[in-house]
Amino acid sequence: MNPAIGHLPQRIRIGTPSGVGDVYWVLGKLRSLREQHKIKHVTLCVQKSHAPRAMDWSKMVDFVDATEEFAFTKNKEIDQRGWTRQIRGVDIVLWPNAMIDKGFHLSKWLPGYDLDMEFPIATAPVKDPGIVVYASSEGVNKAWFPMRGPVFWSRVLKHVHHLTGRPATLIGAGWDQDFANRIPDAPCINLIGKTPLPEVTGIIRNATCVIGIISGMTILANHFRTPCVAIYPDKFLPGFLTSWLKLNVPYQPIKASQVGTPEALVGSALKLLPSLV
Repeated sequence: MNPAIGHLPQRIRIGTPSGVGDVYWVLGKLRSLREQHKIKHVTLCVQKSHAPRAMDWSKMVDFVDATEEFAFTKNKEIDQRGWTRQIRGVDIVLWPNAMIDKGFHLSKWLPGYDLDMEFPIATAPVKDPGIVVYASSEGVNKAWFPMRGPVFWSRVLKHVHHLTGRPATLIGAGWDQDFANRIPDAPCINLIGKTPLPEVTGIIRNATCVIGIISGMTILANHFRTPCVAIYPDKFLPGFLTSWLKLNVPYQPIKASQVGTPEALVGSALKLLPSLV
């Protein structure tokens, strides 16, 4: 048992962020935490509105109680070490982002617990989706990728179709739809807001490759060892890009300001493939 954390009950309530990537990093230490503390039942507490999106892909938790909201960035203890036991309503709050965002490897967060990134993820059966594109939302594009816009992603989709003869599969949540509506007509299978997350994980798992802005979607591509090119904002520290990756996975992060043309972005993804089919 980690002496810094101390005793934890057998039925535990854990507060976590609501994002897919955030929960993914928590699950990397959850198996070891459960074993060391002999925990029988886990309740993950996330922000109400995002609970179905954040949680229904995980096979590692027994129950999801989305009744809590946490001001993660306003808690000094969370910011310093990525966890706290000082928040009412839960036994412990876990926020690995606090360490990863500083460039520390995920294994250094809660170092008394083993890191295991091979945990199971629920996936619905999906036929070959080809190349998958995740353009993200209006807000993310303005904040992280301001030098581009909807026309950029239209050219990405058109170039995928030109090179492969197949339309790309466009994925995203309902809140990504406003930005997708502004993408000029381009050949694609638009599944934004139309698929539950287990189906999205099945799409990512079976994709030829994934092209998109760094997110839970590109993190899951790494989990399934699907070739992936992930655009990341310039403000991210270099250590973040390798702090949670599996080894020997065809995953290429590209700084937003260095992406180049849409055609070059697609070319970078195809270079990760053993052959173009």
